[in-house]
Amino acid sequence: MTTNETTTTERITYAGRRTRRDGTGLTYVYMHEGEELHFKRALLPATVGATLEVEMTTLENGSHKVGNATYTGERTLGAVTERHAALDAAANGANEARKHATKHDPLLEALEPIRDAYMAATPVERAALLTNVIRKITTYS
Repeated sequence: MTTNETTTTERITYAGRRTRRDGTGLTYVYMHEGEELHFKRALLPATVGATLEVEMTTLENGSHKVGNATYTGERTLGAVTERHAALDAAANGANEARKHATKHDPLLEALEPIRDAYMAATPVERAALLTNVIRKITTYS
């Protein structure tokens, strides 16, 4: 710790997850005196509105480093907490959609030509195609 850094015991309130600015995942947000503090990981597993007591070091550049988090047993309730909970749910949903959209599935990729042939075929040709695919999957002929 340098001379311009101070460490104090502070209370912060968990405000939920938000999408990172680069869109690569979620950040964990805590409120402290009206300021949002963003962290890559949760300090403790908590629900929106949970109050934590932490040792907070204010760095020379004005950012904060937090450690030794403990629950206070208190919860913040009300419209602000409801708004934070809604933002948390939206960020989590967007993150799940992002993960699903970027998921690479080699099986789906390999099935694409079969799917194209199936969709272009008549009902009789579809039955023959499926029979042939099943035979190829289950035998070495």
